[in-house]
Amino acid sequence: LISILFIATFGFGQVDYQTQIQTIFNNNCTSCHINGGANYGGLDLSSYDSLMVGDSQNGPVVIAGDHASSLLWQKVNSGAMPPQNNPDLSTDEVSLIAQWIDEGALLTPAYEGPVWHVATTGSDETGDGSEESPFATIQKGIDESIEGDTVLVSAGTYVENIVWSATNGIKLIGSGEDDCIIDGDSLASVIRFEEDLGGIIDSTTLITGFTIQNGNAQGENHKDKGGGMYLWSSSPTLMDITFSGNTAESYGGGMYLYFFNPTLTGGTICGN
Repeated sequence: LISILFIATFGFGQVDYQTQIQTIFNNNCTSCHINGGANYGGLDLSSYDSLMVGDSQNGPVVIAGDHASSLLWQKVNSGAMPPQNNPDLSTDEVSLIAQWIDEGALLTPAYEGPVWHVATTGSDETGDGSEESPFATIQKGIDESIEGDTVLVSAGTYVENIVWSATNGIKLIGSGEDDCIIDGDSLASVIRFEEDLGGIIDSTTLITGFTIQNGNAQGENHKDKGGGMYLWSSSPTLMDITFSGNTAESYGGGMYLYFFNPTLTGGTICGN
């Protein structure tokens, strides 16, 4: 139920070239600007690749990130394109082209959440966090999130020592305690909410659907506390989490809690 709720709010905020910009060109420009653009200065508007080549007289006609300096926008904004008695593009169409250029003139919109996907088959280097191109680590999903975003983690084992970012209201949702595991590899705490968060983390921050195991809190300056999870003045909602096989040199093999008021629902703490 929780996953369905958050996925329903998903959407792109950027302009899509193929369905929006190319449609404008197809409806208004490609009767002339096609087949290499031989009829009009070599500018071919029949595809993204040909557009980005530019024309034979001026070279590139799109300056990514700067619509005002882009010859393409200058022409459609002034009414020089389409030429002569052909109807000008509408104000909305001209504005859409400007927005697309300012967003980077991309063929495919850059993914911006608000649902970030993580999978063992993903990549932090080449993935963008979309369902089709997920991140490889939970840490990357958290770091990319802003308040209210959701990080959906697919089944698998993730060997990580996560430090929570200074962002409240993130929903970290695993596929379930039985098949979604965060393993600390006996190196440090599995998840840490550090002192420098300043108490900003409240119950709108959610962690659910994981087994947290093999954390080993060790070191100085409180690093030796909270093998599974370390919570300093942070009060997230923890739902359906199993803490198992975690250790600490000092206190709190499973969890260490200080100045906290978390909400605990379901789950198991055993064998720590």
